Order: sequence, then structure tokens, then C-alpha cells
Amino acid sequence: KMLDPISLCHCPSVSKFWKELPVFQDEDTWLNLAAKRFGYYNVRQWSEKYEDGESGGKKISNKMLYKQMNAANVMPHFSQEGVSLLGDARIPGRVSGWVFIVERSNGETLRSVKREPGTTLPGNGSYQSRPVVELRIVVQNTGMANQPVVLKDQLVPVDVSTRRSGGELQEISWDDRFKKVVRNLDGTIRKVPSVSSNRDLNAELCRLNLFETAVFEVHINARGCSTTSKFQQRSNFTKLLVSLDGTTVPMVIPFLRDHSVH
Repeated sequence: KMLDPISLCHCPSVSKFWKELPVFQDEDTWLNLAAKRFGYYNVRQWSEKYEDGESGGKKISNKMLYKQMNAANVMPHFSQEGVSLLGDARIPGRVSGWVFIVERSNGETLRSVKREPGTTLPGNGSYQSRPVVELRIVVQNTGMANQPVVLKDQLVPVDVSTRRSGGELQEISWDDRFKKVVRNLDGTIRKVPSVSSNRDLNAELCRLNLFETAVFEVHINARGCSTTSKFQQRSNFTKLLVSLDGTTVPMVIPFLRDHSVH
């Protein structure tokens, strides 16, 4: 019962004898896997949904329930108070990501930020007003059982390209008050390896074993976006670099185009 879902689905194809073994269809095994990945709350909600009519009132197997929730890329349960979903994506059978924007009560984005080193913007003092948008990026290892999903230290961009020109908003990295924070689903902070003063881009942010999830709090220098609604109208996607079996690949998370205007 320690096999991952992909292995459990592949094992019956080994032989006719294995195909007839009940362990690969065991209800408790699949319920346990679903609960570990999606959380008990989501599993209960989906079970009730099918029992109430989507399966004709018939109870579906836990294996089928897992497959349906996997197909929908269901995110593990975490507090979504004060945030709105921008988009989600996955690298099938390996890792999934969801991006949320943190809403402010007045919708405005201006914050006091330390002056970026090397800039010659007008004004005096060590701080200046800049539009800042906070994102919450949820990342889960959805199928890597033998090797963890590794996320290394990186600056998270947001694409704002148009048909006429390219454009990208960058993460604020020069003000410690807005530095990236990595949390667990319960809100506790995950230990992040310390980086050198020169910003060691090879440092690991976190390792996610099978079904483990991390929440990244990222602050974007949202130039030209005086409100969160303006940011949502301009933004196209973000991307994270993830290491899978030693190979670094981008996970592009496109943003929904029918954003609600707040």
C-alpha cells in the first residue's frame, strides 16, 4: 500500500495474475491516496457531489474518484480568504501549480518600497511609492514518488506582453520586507536554505516529496498597475522553474482571461 497512483495503475498490466489481484483496486488504498493528495475536505465534497447525482446516484469507486479529481487538477485545501484565483497548470503526473492574487480592501497597489539599487528615479530618501502586487503560488508534487520535486531560488516573473511589444514584471528582490516566503498549507513557514549576499540562484527553496505542498508568497513590482484589477487585466502568465529527476523545466501557469473586475 506504499505504491503511488501511477504505479498502482500500471501494475495490473504486468500479467493476468497481477490484474486479478484485489490490492490494486482496494478501496481503502485509493481513499488514503486521495486524502493525502487532495485533503479529506475535498474528497468528502467530491464524494457527496457524485452521490447527489453526477453518477446517477450511484456510489463510485475510490479509484474512479481519484481519477476524476486528478483530471480536474483539484488543489489541496488551504485558506483562500482574501485571495482570488488567477490560474492553474500542471506537468501531468509530476507537479501542479495554482496562482492567487491577494486582494486589498481598496484595490490599490501603492506601497512604500526601498529604492532599487542603481536606479536614478526622482525624489529623495531611501523609500519610494511603488505599485506592489502580492501573489500566492501553491505548488504540489502530484506524482513524483521516487524523487522529490525541487524548486531552487529564482525570481518569479509575470508576463505582460501585448501583440505590439513584449513585457515582464519582476519580483521585488531588493527589499527584505517583500522577500519571498515559503509556507506549508497550515501557514507555518518552511525552512528555506540561507542564500549569500550575492543571491545564490543555486540554493534550494524547498523539496517536495509525493503529495507535499508549498505556498510561495511573492511580491511583484507591478509598474503601471495602480490597482489589482489593472494588474489582472494586463497579466498573461507566470512561470516557475522546477527540477524533476535532475532536469530543470519551466512550469508555465496561464492566467484566466475573464478576470472579475473588483
